[in-house]
Amino acid sequence: MEDPAAPGAGSPPSNGNGNGNGNGNGKGKAVAPKGREAFRSQRRESEGSVDCPTLEFEYGDADGHAAELSELYSYTENLEFTTNRRCFEEDFKTQVEGKEWLELEEDAQKAYVMGLLDRLEVVSRERRLKVARAVLYLAQGTFAECDSEVDVLHWSRYNCFLLYQMGTFSAFLELLHMEIDNSQACSSALRKPAISIADSTELRVLLSVLYLMVENIRLERETDSCGWRTARETFRTELSKERQLRQGYRDRVSATSSSLSHLPLSTPPGFSTHNEEPFALLLFSMVTKFCSGLAPHFPIKKVLLLLWKVVMFTLGGFEHLQALKVQKRAELGLPPLAEDSIQVVKSMRAASPPSYTLDLGESQLAPPPSKLRGRRGSRRVWAKADSSVVTLASQKSRF
Repeated sequence: MEDPAAPGAGSPPSNGNGNGNGNGNGKGKAVAPKGREAFRSQRRESEGSVDCPTLEFEYGDADGHAAELSELYSYTENLEFTTNRRCFEEDFKTQVEGKEWLELEEDAQKAYVMGLLDRLEVVSRERRLKVARAVLYLAQGTFAECDSEVDVLHWSRYNCFLLYQMGTFSAFLELLHMEIDNSQACSSALRKPAISIADSTELRVLLSVLYLMVENIRLERETDSCGWRTARETFRTELSKERQLRQGYRDRVSATSSSLSHLPLSTPPGFSTHNEEPFALLLFSMVTKFCSGLAPHFPIKKVLLLLWKVVMFTLGGFEHLQALKVQKRAELGLPPLAEDSIQVVKSMRAASPPSYTLDLGESQLAPPPSKLRGRRGSRRVWAKADSSVVTLASQKSRF
């Protein structure tokens, strides 16, 4: 059976000789059209057909909550979920007996988090990494104690708000500074011929905790309590300057010291060593170091994802941008916008790029005629030179 989708199938020959190859001798196979002509014909068919399916594409700031959280991980990190769970359970059993995390009261959960932050301040990198993995397991929603994906997402948001209230973000921010300034790790990565995920274990754990906290706190729900709404706005303001993050950490620790007086007040190491700069600027500096080749072990995907979320959280998305446009035009006495550019883009049909871009690309890549003439001449000269060399070599071989 003839395939109706094949090039030239079901249509008369283009040259009128019945063979479709354009040579007029009735022999040979049908020649498929070149890439540009095939693309043009395919585009004309797609534009002319009413039943052509459209691409499932939504133009927006972000995807769903579960999709945004899952985008942080790669397939090579599947085993680390089990490692994070084991580190949490080993530490949790030494602090709490006979109960699970979801069975604890809020005060007991805060006390345990304060103990985790206190155990972060150790010299041993191995012990510090285990505690950081335990915190990461909390930010991931303590999935081993949940029955469904909805429960995991719920407890992930709850735990992230709890971690933020106890100053976990500031503590992990200081640890991130330490890992960025770790010259030994950078020099070790530069000497290696190939970089593996083991070279960025500490950075990936820290960035994962920060990303989960930013994404979960950034998400707004109608059922959020007043405390969560206030914490979200405070976090949005604190992300613009690190000094505010540190001051907020001190305020939250002093506020909880009355109910948790039996625990030592932990202060992140190097608390006042960094300037008052936005958190996004620190992430931009990590991108610069990675692109310059000074830190090839940086997990650049996690850095870019976290940078994207921080910029969108602090500066706002499309709707906030449109509202600012309308507000500023009204303040300056300018006429209102005729249309919303974002809504126009959202209503457009997702399609292939226009065919003239291929012509434009070929015209830009093709050298000018003057250079082509020079190339032809040089080829002839080299061909003559090569033939003379071959002739001389054959003559020498006779003697």
